Amino acid sequence: MRLLETVPSFDAESAAAIAAEHFGLRAGARQLPSERDQNFLLTKNDGEKFVLKIANALEDPALLDAQNRLEASWQRHLRSLTRHGQKP
Repeated sequence: MRLLETVPSFDAESAAAIAAEHFGLRAGARQLPSERDQNFLLTKNDGEKFVLKIANALEDPALLDAQNRLEASWQRHLRSLTRHGQKP
């Protein structure tokens, strides 16, 4: 599978720099497991956490779009639970 031959290869320092440059997010980065892309757990000094995904250049854009829509839906659901006093 060609996707496995083109996995991104950024280190945690580079991921933190990408988050700062593109999202204005100042955070430490730690690499998370992944098969054909790269994911980093970003943690700000106040403990707030984010995930940075660096997609494989050969990944199908439709799949990435579906993943983004699913994540947005999940975030809306979590915010709804929080507004109603429930813990996710």
